[in-house]
Amino acid sequence: MSLLNIKGEELEKTLSNLFGNNDQLIALVQQAFTQKENAIPSDQVPNVKMQESWKIVSNLKELQARITEAKKDGKKLRVVGANHSAPDAIGDQLQEGDKNVLMIVLSGDYRKMTLVDDKGDPIVTSKTGANKTETKTSQTGTQQNVDPHIFVKVGGGCSLGINPDDIVTGKDKSSISTSFNYQIDSWGYALPDLGGITQQTVGGFMLTGSAGGSITYAFSEAIEMIEFVDGTGTVQHAKRGTDLWKAVGVSMGLFGVVTNITFKVSKRFLVQGIEKNEKFADSTIGPQGKPVKDPTKQTYRLQKSIEEKEYYRALWFPQVDRVQTWECSRVPHKEFFANINSYVNELATKPDEAMLGLRLIDFLLNLEKNTIPFKDLELILDCVLDIIIRYIFKIFVPLGDEGESHYCDLWWKALPTDDKVPVDTTMKMVFTEVWMPIDQSDEVMRRLTKMLGGQDGWKKASNTPIEFYGAKKSDFWLSMSNQGNMVRVDPFWYANNIDDAQHKNRTAYFANFWNALMDIKGICFHWGKFLPEVGETYGRTKYDSKKIMEAFNKSNLIKWNVLRSKHDPQKVFLTEYWKAQLGDIIKLDSKK
Repeated sequence: MSLLNIKGEELEKTLSNLFGNNDQLIALVQQAFTQKENAIPSDQVPNVKMQESWKIVSNLKELQARITEAKKDGKKLRVVGANHSAPDAIGDQLQEGDKNVLMIVLSGDYRKMTLVDDKGDPIVTSKTGANKTETKTSQTGTQQNVDPHIFVKVGGGCSLGINPDDIVTGKDKSSISTSFNYQIDSWGYALPDLGGITQQTVGGFMLTGSAGGSITYAFSEAIEMIEFVDGTGTVQHAKRGTDLWKAVGVSMGLFGVVTNITFKVSKRFLVQGIEKNEKFADSTIGPQGKPVKDPTKQTYRLQKSIEEKEYYRALWFPQVDRVQTWECSRVPHKEFFANINSYVNELATKPDEAMLGLRLIDFLLNLEKNTIPFKDLELILDCVLDIIIRYIFKIFVPLGDEGESHYCDLWWKALPTDDKVPVDTTMKMVFTEVWMPIDQSDEVMRRLTKMLGGQDGWKKASNTPIEFYGAKKSDFWLSMSNQGNMVRVDPFWYANNIDDAQHKNRTAYFANFWNALMDIKGICFHWGKFLPEVGETYGRTKYDSKKIMEAFNKSNLIKWNVLRSKHDPQKVFLTEYWKAQLGDIIKLDSKK
């Protein structure tokens, strides 16, 4: 059989030229592809037994009862959305089913969508009582007489896209027709931006400070009101611009359960753009101008690319010195469907091949570390490692016309570039997400090119690319971009890589990037992704709450914690994980 179903004969021919009928090579391939081939990463996808302990909450009465139950039993209460965040960010010992945490899933009233006025009151017709919208679409798809914007209230448990792991059944189960994106698009409206994947609930996406790839538009700019039930069981409404709105917007569920969010959405749009592969030196993140002798003075194109493009991201494959750039801009919708050319993520067309490629590369890298016993290891490493690894990567990141595609598609289909790739199941990716001020982009690139340079530096990138994109300044106090526009670096880790129970390989991989970037001024990390270990030193910098506080306005942190304490006086939402991460922040007091 071929190693991959893509150009399999060519790859077999290459290997045959090297080894002939070498039995050890055959054993190598068999061993690589029989390891956990059909496994779903256990540290991210919940098992059935664990799911059975989760409680579905459908209305205010049920939610208040669960909050009362948690306080009475001395438990913490946390919400599971799409389970897209790092497990500990959701609930302590989530995978082990911590008996001290009551996990709930929002359904029923908390997945509904309602058209409201600018005060948040439902808009209904006098005859039918049904939700009213003035959206009109002709048979040709041309929008007619659509209001410039509308206000929509949506339940915090509603998925932006489809959540294939949803445990809710019946009419509320996550599907394309119940997704927020699909429903507002069918009304003729759109969100300003989306992240790379929409298998997330509206509440979870907001509360962790998640963002798309733009400094022109931001998801948070559309948020007008946040409704939540706090630790006293009281329904609270945080209106745009108020201190409570700025505090609860990014709060990781520590103020209470977000039950509804009201968005001000504008007319829907198409995005038109290009995805292309280039050599690093010629790419949108490559060196600016001619390389300079002093690498500490080298400038790069990354910041300019983020600032000049409406929507932008880049995937750097240091293993083969190539970069995949995705960029697009909005298109007026006079004849809305006239020029549709759907965006297609190539990995979505061949996920099985990509999965096998990831596994083989990881296997070879572990051979080199001597963590897997194998006969004649030196022969295999000398002849196979670089050749096979680089060959596989080049299959998925081809240059020239083969590596370039143009598209013009609906906003909710093109902006989430990874939606059709099974990155939450068989190709499960987990990552740490590092945010830094955009004016530090050159320094970021200098450090990463130094780390990944040289003959073997690329091996620190393991078997995945590194993603770059921007984020617009946010008014939410604990947003990672509260202080200004940011550049983001996302190192991916394939969750089916060879690792031990403590995930030492994954931690060591992320630590490569934490070590290189930790002392950059203004650095912070996506709250919902894998965070550095509290108390550990990376590079020359200790990671703790004092380090976290450097990236935020202290007076805002004080106000944030005062409001958090007011709305959760018994700390029913404050888990041990968040207590450790936030440390001194949750001790801040305005009186002190």
